[in-house]
Amino acid sequence: MSKYLLEIGTEELPAKFSHSVINQINSLIEFEFDKKLIKYNNIICTSTPRRIVLFLEGLVDQADDKTVIRKGPKATSAFLNGVPTKAAIGFANSLGIDIDDLEIRQTEKGEFVFGTKIEKGESTRSSLSSIIPKVIKNLQGPRFMKWGCGSFKFSRPIRWIVSLYNSEILDFVFDECDPKISIGNKSKSHRLINKFIEIQSPENYFELMAKSGVFVKREERKEKIVNLINHESQLVNLDPDLSDHLLNELTDLVESPNLITSNFDKQFLNLPVEVLSTVMKNHQRYIPLLKKDKIFSKLDLSSEKVISTNFFVLSNGLRESNNIISKGNEKVLRARFSDAKFFVENDKKVSSKERNEKLKNVSYLKGMGNVFQRVKRIEVISEKIFNYLNDQSLDNEKTIEAAKYCKNDLCSEIVYEFPELQGIMGGEILTK
Repeated sequence: MSKYLLEIGTEELPAKFSHSVINQINSLIEFEFDKKLIKYNNIICTSTPRRIVLFLEGLVDQADDKTVIRKGPKATSAFLNGVPTKAAIGFANSLGIDIDDLEIRQTEKGEFVFGTKIEKGESTRSSLSSIIPKVIKNLQGPRFMKWGCGSFKFSRPIRWIVSLYNSEILDFVFDECDPKISIGNKSKSHRLINKFIEIQSPENYFELMAKSGVFVKREERKEKIVNLINHESQLVNLDPDLSDHLLNELTDLVESPNLITSNFDKQFLNLPVEVLSTVMKNHQRYIPLLKKDKIFSKLDLSSEKVISTNFFVLSNGLRESNNIISKGNEKVLRARFSDAKFFVENDKKVSSKERNEKLKNVSYLKGMGNVFQRVKRIEVISEKIFNYLNDQSLDNEKTIEAAKYCKNDLCSEIVYEFPELQGIMGGEILTK
């Protein structure tokens, strides 16, 4: 049984494509192998920001023979008084079989001549030489690009390709790139180490790359990130605010996970926790750290009781540069928080009534007026629902007032800068 390794080395891939390409390659390979009747035991598809990898185990060296049944001419045209005509002879010759091997079968449209042909299985090496370039060209993603003078489009420029069938280089035609890609057995290490790695066999590929600082298998890389975060958060006695979405994105942004603990200025704890968290997670891909005894309120403009000034940065850099990386990220975050603080302070200066008036300049839908008119309709509907329910435990005035200001933050500066905070900041601004 044989093994095959394909590594497509690229410039830094977008995280979304790096993740989606795994299922794409898996599906395309399975489809092509089913069509060619190539059997295998296991298929591993994975990726990092700089490489897309296909690893096949238990490959047969020869595909199974394929039985093909073809329908030929009508029986009355193929045989005349039991003697084969030119139509029957031509049909048999096209299949490469004897006249005696033809058979007559009954169909809905009458009797027809059928022939059975055995197509010998192609060698797996030969099949892979045609399948692999087809798979690469069929990969899809947003905003594919050309580079150099080549005609080929991909998510990012391809710089090298490793193609190994057991210990031999399996070459294939892939000449649409500029500069031309050389198919071989030389990979590259982590971009900051920048060394060539000669792969002698697919068998030790993953171990060899790990030694050079690259965790190729995505799930192993993800597990390492989780372990690093859990370990460091226990040391500082804080809870990491890590969503599945952020974890997946971080996994596709690094080849060699390196966790750094940084911190920001206490003055920014006067901002709502949602603002701090949104800036760190959505805009900077940092991991906020929450206090163990946090007291959380959606209407609190301060985050002092909820979040720590410490936060985690997942770096793809070398450990000896951690101090420089930390300071650089702290500087970036300070600028982002300063912007957010400026917007929140400005929003506090504007009354809710004045901000509601600005909704007249915000279009809703064609033929449906502006957002201010929509809010008026929501007020009327809310009052009708309230009257219909006739529930004395409900506060009519508060219900109508809530409806009146339900879209209030659409005209706030903080929501204009951070749209993810729509609906959240409105409640917090209104309480002040």
